[in-house]
Amino acid sequence: MVAILRKDSKGLLMSLLIGLFIFTLTAIFYLTDTIPALKTASYNYLFSMRGGPRAPTDKIVIVSIDDKSFEEMGKFPWPRDVYGKVIDNLKADGAKIIGLDIEFANPSPSSENDHIFANAAKKAGNVVAVSTFTEEKVTVGDSDIPYKRYNFPIKVLLDAMLAVGYTSLQQDLDGVVRSSSLVAFREPDKDVYKKSYEEAEKVFSFGLTVAAAYKGISVQETLGQVQKNDPTYRCGTRVFSKDNSILINYEGKPKTFKSISFYRVKEGSFKKGVFKDKIVLIGGTAIVLHDEFLTPYVADGNMSGVEIHANVIDDLLKNEYLIKSGALLDLLLIALFIAAAIYFTTRFGPVLSSTLSVFLFLCFFFAALAFFINNYWIDISHPFAALLVTYISNVAYRTIIEQQKSKRTKTLFQRFVSGHVVDELLKQGSDQISLGGKKQKLVVFFSDIRNFTTMSEKLPPEEVVEVLNFYFKEMTNIAFKYGGTVDKYIGDAIMVEFGAPLPQPNDEELAVRMAIDMQARMKELREIWRSEGKVPFEIGIGINSGEAVVGFMGTERKMEYSALGDTVNLASRLETLTKEYHASIIISQSVYDKVKDIVEVKALGEATVKGRSIKTTIYDVLGLKKI
Repeated sequence: MVAILRKDSKGLLMSLLIGLFIFTLTAIFYLTDTIPALKTASYNYLFSMRGGPRAPTDKIVIVSIDDKSFEEMGKFPWPRDVYGKVIDNLKADGAKIIGLDIEFANPSPSSENDHIFANAAKKAGNVVAVSTFTEEKVTVGDSDIPYKRYNFPIKVLLDAMLAVGYTSLQQDLDGVVRSSSLVAFREPDKDVYKKSYEEAEKVFSFGLTVAAAYKGISVQETLGQVQKNDPTYRCGTRVFSKDNSILINYEGKPKTFKSISFYRVKEGSFKKGVFKDKIVLIGGTAIVLHDEFLTPYVADGNMSGVEIHANVIDDLLKNEYLIKSGALLDLLLIALFIAAAIYFTTRFGPVLSSTLSVFLFLCFFFAALAFFINNYWIDISHPFAALLVTYISNVAYRTIIEQQKSKRTKTLFQRFVSGHVVDELLKQGSDQISLGGKKQKLVVFFSDIRNFTTMSEKLPPEEVVEVLNFYFKEMTNIAFKYGGTVDKYIGDAIMVEFGAPLPQPNDEELAVRMAIDMQARMKELREIWRSEGKVPFEIGIGINSGEAVVGFMGTERKMEYSALGDTVNLASRLETLTKEYHASIIISQSVYDKVKDIVEVKALGEATVKGRSIKTTIYDVLGLKKI
């Protein structure tokens, strides 16, 4: 009962518990990346919302092994001397670094062509080759252990290269390449296999190696610049390991970087100086080579592997790869969004709370987008999920609670008032009702059966109860008809009030009309009882208005909705005076002033009421005025 009457403090506690549960669950999902699609989809969306392509560095040009090159040069793979020719032409045009995103792990059918290729690379002195890892197994004792073979270019080419870096593009579960590792560990050859990575050789990615060569510094020094630029390294949340990586800050959609067909470079049919002081990446872009990957620009198709390498190198040259917000900030944002959802749903209605929630997220989204444009990625998915789930959960919980409150309130008040009053009360909310009562204007009605004691002595107890129950039912129906609140039955007396729990502008009129209607019904009942040989009886009615304390009173175990005060006492005394004045309905001056235009009365003058020193002007209601 208290939960219905008091503003629900348990509701806030339950909302906090819901919030704590959602925070724990979201934190687990976030830390374990249980739903990677949640984060990756929002990550892709930030890229699409970032606007047009960024300005890629003009230091990178792609020599594209494309469909047109196949048309001009014939079936692939081509003899390797063509690569020597391309390297010669690039070097002659002033290319600073040449990166080969093509695997040459096996000799070609012509060793002579391999040597031509190697001699060109050695002469140029600026060629970086790509290496690859392949998954195999090695038997150690009785067990087959996964083994990563590191595939160098063949020796004649390896000896001619400036450096070698492994291909480092990492595909997420949805197939999108979002990151590129920088460091890996080359395991020893199978015949000297050792389990510990501490005894493996550290190797570096193709992109990192090319960037370092272009800068003219060591790979380790370039790696140190990455660490210095990335605060998450300094905070210790990233540790170099075999899968260390950076987030690729893509310059734009596929084909953002300048590209020239391979056959044109081979033939020398390109504008002179176009490669001067540039990083030139040679790689496949034709669909038939299957060297294409999805990027965050999912809707714009696949991007060739060589162009993804170009993006990585561009990021490393400009120190503009994406920095991911740390776990501490992300968890704090999740907690703040949950707290905001709890505050909104507990303080405001559904429309305002949902509006505020949407506004909060939009502000957060555009702030996150601004950070993203400036190369800092804040996860928007988990805070949004936390906000949404918390909001829905709290609204659902409060809806259930309000339904329960409404049901209890309706059950409770149907004992006292008519159904339409209950419905109106529920519309205003059960919080309108306060435990302990409040002072307000009230119209109080008392009725009592004349000579009830004498009548009850003549009848068996069962018949007395039957008569009373029938009488109470008839009078209560009339009380509900006029919107009165049946306060209680006191023996054979009935107490009804108007103005609580919902006041109406014509409460005095309703009370008087109800009293007249009750007396008219009693006249009909007396005729029926006489015809049935039963003992008829009359009732007296007293009505007063004024201030009284009304509400639920008692204890949590026993509670009643009632009214207290001098106004109530006077109404009871007026009912008693009906016997002395041989009147059926007596009203006070305060009631008469409100109904004098609609009722015929007989002034009874001033009467002395028990318990009051001041005389009271009273009136006998004879009926409604005829219009």
